[in-house]
Amino acid sequence: MKQVKSFLTILTVALLSLQSAEAKVGPSFVVHHASINVATGLISINANAPVLSTYTFDVSGLSFANQQAANDYFKHYTKHEYIAISVNLQTKVATMTLNYALIADMQLSVAKWNHVLQMANEHQ
Repeated sequence: MKQVKSFLTILTVALLSLQSAEAKVGPSFVVHHASINVATGLISINANAPVLSTYTFDVSGLSFANQQAANDYFKHYTKHEYIAISVNLQTKVATMTLNYALIADMQLSVAKWNHVLQMANEHQ
């Protein structure tokens, strides 16, 4: 019985650690659940990603002179109160936060969120 409790404790801790928005593999490699098309500016959540409130994506392919330039680049997304994007210029990683509370009645899947992002990108 003691071994079963130990196993369940370890399993619970492992499952809780998998619920984060990004999975770390190795000392400095991060798997992002979203990406940006540098040519079009379209942000997409990976189709196999879970529905989360926060996604990260690599912006190393974009050259921002400063924080204001990064904010301006994403303003067509962030003008919607349910999307927030912050960029860490040192790590070249952007964090996109989706506010589900404002549109909870829509029960958006990853595919529907990708459609919302596509519409925001097309209506710059």
